[in-house]
Amino acid sequence: MASHKQLGSFWSSGWSPNSTSAINEAEVKIWCSNLQRLWNMYKKDEQFFSLMQSKLDSSPNPFLESLMICKSCEDFGIPGRITLAHDVMMTFRYWLADNQQAYQCLDQDVKLSACKVIPYCNDTNLSQTIYAVFNIAQDPQLVKKVVDDELARRKYKEACHLASMGQIYSQYSVEQIVVPLILQDKVNVAEVFLDGSPEHQKELIVLLDNILGMNDISQLHQLGLNLQVPNMKLGNFNPKTFKKLVSRLSKKYRLADLCPNLNKKNKKGALFFMLKKRYIEKTIGEESWQEMAHEAVKDSRELQIELIQGVHGYGAHKDVAFWVKRYNILVSDLPEHVQANIDLNSGSSLVPSEEPVSKRDTFLQLPLPFSSILILDTAKGLSMFLDENLQGISIVGIDAEWKPSFGGKPPELALIQVSLPDRVFLIDISVLKGQMSSELLDKFGAKFFFNKNLLKLGFGLSHDLKAIENSLPQIGSPLTMNVGGYLDLQTMWHILAGMHNIVLPYKANQDSGQGLSSLVYQCLGKPLNKENQFSNWERRPLRENQIIYAALDAYCLLQIFDILKHCCREQNIAFEDACRESVPHAFKPFSPSKPESSCVAIPKSPNQLSPRPKLHAKDAKLLCDIMVQGLGKYMRKLGIDTKLVSNPVQHSYCVRVALMESRYVITRGKSFQEFASQLPEGHVINISSHYVEEQVDEVLRFFNIHVSQSDIFARCMGCNGGNFKELTCSQIVSLIDADIHEIDGIPVKHQKIPRALLGKIEIFRVCQGCGHCYWDGSHIERFLRSKVAKRILPSN
Repeated sequence: MASHKQLGSFWSSGWSPNSTSAINEAEVKIWCSNLQRLWNMYKKDEQFFSLMQSKLDSSPNPFLESLMICKSCEDFGIPGRITLAHDVMMTFRYWLADNQQAYQCLDQDVKLSACKVIPYCNDTNLSQTIYAVFNIAQDPQLVKKVVDDELARRKYKEACHLASMGQIYSQYSVEQIVVPLILQDKVNVAEVFLDGSPEHQKELIVLLDNILGMNDISQLHQLGLNLQVPNMKLGNFNPKTFKKLVSRLSKKYRLADLCPNLNKKNKKGALFFMLKKRYIEKTIGEESWQEMAHEAVKDSRELQIELIQGVHGYGAHKDVAFWVKRYNILVSDLPEHVQANIDLNSGSSLVPSEEPVSKRDTFLQLPLPFSSILILDTAKGLSMFLDENLQGISIVGIDAEWKPSFGGKPPELALIQVSLPDRVFLIDISVLKGQMSSELLDKFGAKFFFNKNLLKLGFGLSHDLKAIENSLPQIGSPLTMNVGGYLDLQTMWHILAGMHNIVLPYKANQDSGQGLSSLVYQCLGKPLNKENQFSNWERRPLRENQIIYAALDAYCLLQIFDILKHCCREQNIAFEDACRESVPHAFKPFSPSKPESSCVAIPKSPNQLSPRPKLHAKDAKLLCDIMVQGLGKYMRKLGIDTKLVSNPVQHSYCVRVALMESRYVITRGKSFQEFASQLPEGHVINISSHYVEEQVDEVLRFFNIHVSQSDIFARCMGCNGGNFKELTCSQIVSLIDADIHEIDGIPVKHQKIPRALLGKIEIFRVCQGCGHCYWDGSHIERFLRSKVAKRILPSN
């Protein structure tokens, strides 16, 4: 879009207030249809601006007439900046800057007309432009009048957008706008309103939590009937999805404290989860079980009785006595079937004891003395660690721990473990958080988290990094795998197993899973003891078995790394390549201080990949996931076979299709890492630009695809087909007259051909796959004149 400065010399102050003729709406529509044809061919060229200026200069009321032109555009109501409606309003805005005298036409009636148009724009940019140009912010009562009219017609979406734009939140309750939208399954629209009003956030959360506490989803239907909400879509709500909605909104707006019923349900669910881990899976230790069970039920007598009933249900009658005594619960308050099995004089089995020798033999043990585990809980200790203990170190293991959260609050980071070859440091974030100055946090980020010369090994690193970033946002820029210096052993394991068929020293059981403990077993012959994983990491002092567990979780990463390196060398697998395949392409190389670590220190960025052979557009095959659908359609325009996966299906489906059909994958954002872990190096690109022209350039350069003029529009934009049947105009006319929609078994969608074209176009190309009809028109000329075409097509 040209700026006003660029157009300044084009506009002239040509509007005169002397014109007294009325605006003829029918004439405006005819004029607009001519403008539409011009815009379809050339978009915003000088002829477009000339027509607009002439129309506005001669208008008795430029404000009203520009609004009428905007509404008359064929694409009014279609989202997107590249629409005639948007260009008309922006052009009027530029014209208005040089014709300030036209503001005398902006009366209350014109503003009211603009207010009525805004809710139906379906495009934020256009809505905001109209709102600004017509100075609607100066008249909140006009906004309220239109919102009231929309609400009276039960047009909640339209009312929501206008009320949010006018910021008149205080004029309405959640029952008037937000609740009806939720009942119509338009939660995303309701959130537009909620995002601007903390009071309505609280009001809604309290209302939804109260309904959740009734344990009766039909209350939603009754609420909708009371509010007379039409077109309710309550079929999408069940107890589980409704609870998820309340949970998501409470987390988004940080209002977990206003959700007693949600918190109670979460704690109840956590309690059942822990009972299973304790008595069925036997994967939670006695001390961790006592801590976390108490955390779940300490504030609720009802949950305490639920705990006792659950323990009784698993036949642990001695444990029942322990919990009855702990909470001073009267036996008469318990169900009769529980009372019959209680012996309060029996000893409880819940007495912490030393770990049996059999367990030490069964599970992996830390190969360092306990004195090698150092807890950093002072700012001075952390600073010394960063300045001295990391000197000469090029590779560490990293892990993080936090207390499981039962409510809607996000978990708070408690511990960061960093393992060196001879020591493990436990950085006590729970204690340190209030002691760290901004200077120390900057040093922590620069010397550790963002240090590309220090390789940090992890397992499922993205999750840990997110928790660290949430708890320590002051350390610097967003903390992701892309900042460099990180290697996820989980990703590397999957690549080595799936693509290189690596054989590890120990064979895993079928039910061992894909977690760290399984990889530890396959590399070192013993699994991890995870009994302390689900424990209270905020409680101080930490128990000795918690400290050892935390240290081993980080130290075993160094052991695994060495085993994977050794196995690769023994089996002639290029270890360096496997490391490069395991990191995002945005990972930047760093220079290790030790030669033995160089194999993981030089991952390549996309521009450093080995030169690709030239690939002609007609031979290229791409797959675009849901994140880059617009780019995918553009690639079809270039004649490239491009499959669009438009539903948010599992990544495994896209990977399977890509491998079976030899397609390169195009994606952006978080999906990239998952694709990169399952596809060969260089077979997936992570798009960085937000502009489709630049995205096209990224793809063509990355895969070295060469496009010729004969490739342009060589594929069907609808079905991706590359086979066409040519039909003459007379053949098309014959099919239309006979109302026949196929020829030689090929479908022909001639109903989409404008009648005005018949007789002007000699040859039509019909896609043999879907029947879509194409013809040579101005779109080809426009494309060949575009910046993209000039950049990608041969100069001749």
